[in-house]
Amino acid sequence: MKYSRDLWATVIGIAVGVGAVLSYRYAVEYADARQPAVELIAAYSARTGDAVSITLSGRQLRADCQFVGIQAFAIGPSGTKRFPATLTWLTPSPDVSRKTVGVLFDLGIWRVQPVPDGYGVLVEETNLCGTAIVSNASQVVRP
Repeated sequence: MKYSRDLWATVIGIAVGVGAVLSYRYAVEYADARQPAVELIAAYSARTGDAVSITLSGRQLRADCQFVGIQAFAIGPSGTKRFPATLTWLTPSPDVSRKTVGVLFDLGIWRVQPVPDGYGVLVEETNLCGTAIVSNASQVVRP
């Protein structure tokens, strides 16, 4: 009987230990994904047909993140409809994928299209922070 009691205690101990490790790992990844990597600032510049020009700037908030990509969306008047849009960099500048933490950076002028009349624009930057993918969006810019 003592053998089966010890076996069950070992099995339960291993299960609790594995559960604690997995819970901790999940909690760390969840916290990483919730902490913003960058603050994006978008401002309306001009509209030509179905295209909207915006200026982008921002501030890097974390040092442990690597830039993955940037994407734009056309946002409906009510804010509920969200459509992917093409984002074109009109004023390319030196490599800004590695930004200094806390320092304001300028990304220049971008064209977003198509953006139907009455729709706004939202820009989202994606970064890899440790093992978590972190996406941060600008405020919605309306022409």
